[in-house]
Amino acid sequence: ASAAAGSSHVDAEAVPMHAFFKDEVALKEFKQRVEQAGGLEGASLTWHEVPQPPAEHAPPPSSTPSTDPAASAAASAAGGTHGPSSTSRAPQPDTVPPFQGQQYMAHLTSNAMGRVLLAAPDITSTQDFVRGRVHVLGSGVVVVADRQTSGKGRGGNQWQYMAHLT
Repeated sequence: ASAAAGSSHVDAEAVPMHAFFKDEVALKEFKQRVEQAGGLEGASLTWHEVPQPPAEHAPPPSSTPSTDPAASAAASAAGGTHGPSSTSRAPQPDTVPPFQGQQYMAHLTSNAMGRVLLAAPDITSTQDFVRGRVHVLGSGVVVVADRQTSGKGRGGNQWQYMAHLT
């Protein structure tokens, strides 16, 4: 469960973003940079509490397909097939759940990259957002979005949101 712990500078064009942190040190360092800069221009931040470590850390599920036919059939029936299936379909844009920042932080093992995560439901481009704010964001901050309206890939390729294509 996350709780809003405050918000930063807000302007008329601000992108609503959720800020998640791996630990108290990451939270303190990021918050200090944002406060020194007078806010994070162009963003309306909702700060989330640092997640508490799970009582028991279960190993991640194996990504190796099972060779046991009974286990494969059970996984298929439960929707957990490994690899493409003639009956599987890609999720529709409106059914894809929003990015789960708390879940991401609970599984993060890096001590550098991703200790601070900014997640936006809708943004023009994550790279454009980062480009003018590197001095405030600092190193290792990851910015994700459920939807980019003007995202760019390698070689000038454009990202297209599927809902706009239907």
